[in-house]
Amino acid sequence: MTTTTPPQRIRITNEASRKQALGLLQRDGAVIVTHLVDDDDDDDDDDDDDDDDDDTNHPHHNGSTTTKTTTTTTRSKTDWPKLATSVPRRLWTTEQLATRHWTAASVRDEHVPLKLHGQPLPPHTDGYIWGDGQPDIVELVCQQPAAEAAVRDDGDGDDDDDDDENNSNNNNNNNNNNNNNNNRNHNSVGANYVLNGNVIYQEIRSKRPDLAQLLTTVPVDHTERSDSGVAQGVESVRPIWEWIEYDKNHPDNDDRDEDDEALSKASSSWWDTSISQRRLCWRRMVPPQPPVPGTAVESLWQVVEENDNHNHDNDTRATIQDAIAYLNQTIHDQARAAPRFCLQTGEALLVDNYVMLHARDGFSTLATTTTASTTTDRWMWRVWVWTQHCRQVPPEILLQQPQEQLQGTRTAAPATVHAAGQALRESGSAAARRRLVVEQQQ
Repeated sequence: MTTTTPPQRIRITNEASRKQALGLLQRDGAVIVTHLVDDDDDDDDDDDDDDDDDDTNHPHHNGSTTTKTTTTTTRSKTDWPKLATSVPRRLWTTEQLATRHWTAASVRDEHVPLKLHGQPLPPHTDGYIWGDGQPDIVELVCQQPAAEAAVRDDGDGDDDDDDDENNSNNNNNNNNNNNNNNNRNHNSVGANYVLNGNVIYQEIRSKRPDLAQLLTTVPVDHTERSDSGVAQGVESVRPIWEWIEYDKNHPDNDDRDEDDEALSKASSSWWDTSISQRRLCWRRMVPPQPPVPGTAVESLWQVVEENDNHNHDNDTRATIQDAIAYLNQTIHDQARAAPRFCLQTGEALLVDNYVMLHARDGFSTLATTTTASTTTDRWMWRVWVWTQHCRQVPPEILLQQPQEQLQGTRTAAPATVHAAGQALRESGSAAARRRLVVEQQQ
């Protein structure tokens, strides 16, 4: 891949389309899942109408249509947090997830008091407050697009909300074939865009290999601090660009006995190692203030202060700072050229939070300093997901999980979960002892 491409849209209707969505997520770093509201309502209808023999009423029947009145009613009664937290299970199996309980956060309600609602958000990753335990997947579900973008873009030039399909496979093909039309540029309507970290790395490596070498070898402070960020985060000092290696046979890189029951679950990995055994892992934190138009956003990466482990002379420190500045400018330049796309009601953007940066343009809003308009304002729900391939699960997130899921979960655990980790290590579960990684935070 030489450029960052916009994510493709796909409707998940069966196992084949589910795997196709995960394949797109791995290949492109992002994918848009469509028709969440319609499919959620279909599931409810299926439960209520098990005795209905009239297959023409089924939404996937060749001759079926859904009226706008029905769709509007369905969307108005949708439990959006519940819908958002149902998405991970639509894409991943239980074995493919490191967490099975999620919280849907209202992005709009978070941003209004921070005076960020309606402001452009520069390219960033999510969850840097967790340090190395950042979620590896970010999900954004659209309840309501910005008023200017509230037109369904089906690639045929109209706002038809129906997406008739000859069958589920043809529907997925049509979604992908029309994607170039779906993702045409939208100006200042809260449009989203994504940047691929691999593309950014390759550009810098081709133009400034000396700086690329620094950015992949010299540790940098990634810690969110209360004086420059929103809150005090977990300490993290490591190079900006790193890659995770996945074993071809056992994706979680654990040594296993031949009789280990977990061996059979390894084959259910969502990361296809036949495509790639390496996954970029980086993160970018930006200041919680709106960016100055036309200027490159200065990230919160910091040169590590001198200590016993890092003793940089002034020239070296200056070179590292130059490399960070060059990286920020490269991100800024790619952001200006990135194709935009607008999520519509009932769509979810899934982003690989290890590989991609995501961002949005500004939009008009009627929000005050404390409330947002419920009729015209852009409204997204965010869910952080940790899959089986995450680096680690934060202890606070681990404690929110069902007790039975403690086995087999990676965690960087302080004293609050050390007892649970100790119990697992001393238990009779060989898989739990091998897979649980407990790193005491000092």
